Amino acid sequence: MFDMNKEPDGAHCMRWMLLDVASVGMMHQFSSDSDWYGEAIPDIAFVQLEIRGTPFLKLAKDDFYIRPGMPIATAGFPMGNLPLTVMQKVNQVSPFIRRGIVSSVYPFSIPHPHGLTIDIMQQGGSSGSPIF
Repeated sequence: MFDMNKEPDGAHCMRWMLLDVASVGMMHQFSSDSDWYGEAIPDIAFVQLEIRGTPFLKLAKDDFYIRPGMPIATAGFPMGNLPLTVMQKVNQVSPFIRRGIVSSVYPFSIPHPHGLTIDIMQQGGSSGSPIF
């Protein structure tokens, strides 16, 4: 878990802690009660951590919330664990953070679109990086 903060002197710092994983789940089958234009089995995984009392992020459900041109960001480790250690020493612990925009919504601008495209610089291996 990462927490970006400012110290009293104005300097930026990042606090992090290691958490135990309670369980991991992946989708093995998928069905939809309406037209579905995505992968036969979406590439989605769930991770449950051994931690309680943490703040949570509310999911957006307002009409027309996703709009072309709105800013987005991703955070993740597209290069895997290779850059994390070099010569048996910790080299990097912070994620790659990228910013971009929503470039289109599917099928067009409606209250609850079924998909979107993004315009953001990414590297191979970014699959699984959350989009904010």
